[in-house]
Amino acid sequence: MLVSVIIPSYNRKALLLEAIDSVFQQSYHEFELIVVDDGSSDGTQQALAGMDLRYIYQENAGVSQARNTGAAAAKGEYLCFLDSDDRYAPDCLARKVAHASLSQAQLIGAGCSYFGDGSGEAAARPSITFEDLCVFTAFPGGTNNIFVERSLFEQVGGFDIRLRNSEDRDLLRRLAERGRISSVNAPLVQVRFHRGERGRSEP
Repeated sequence: MLVSVIIPSYNRKALLLEAIDSVFQQSYHEFELIVVDDGSSDGTQQALAGMDLRYIYQENAGVSQARNTGAAAAKGEYLCFLDSDDRYAPDCLARKVAHASLSQAQLIGAGCSYFGDGSGEAAARPSITFEDLCVFTAFPGGTNNIFVERSLFEQVGGFDIRLRNSEDRDLLRRLAERGRISSVNAPLVQVRFHRGERGRSEP
């Protein structure tokens, strides 16, 4: 099963390289890595030269458009997303692929751990319903934990580029209305806490 990993980024060259390295360190190797540069001016393109990934540049249009751009170029059966300041655990893709095959789910989440200025762990729920997604964040780690069948993502129209906040929850609800949901009971994504508040204005 080919998995498309999509990383949007805007002027985060150093952190982006950490995120990319976490993808290259995956125990599962049937993936393509797509980096969507949302108009960076910090030398991101030069830093990625020669890497085994697909680089796409677009004029600055925001994180949701960048994710949709990556999804439109993807060839994988499943899509997953990683913010440019976060990381995947080494077995993230392997465990989600195995869970997808076992559960026949079209949308899969997991737990997450936190690093940086904050630490801790957020557990996954053993089962998730559409109602769960309406009431609270049933996918800890937000967009980083979305592992979705590409056909379902396309069916719901991807991320809503009009939203400036909670675009992940909006997408999850629309996906859950049409697809089967499941979750891996393990912290498979690593979310960075920045000093102060954890802003999502930049991918």
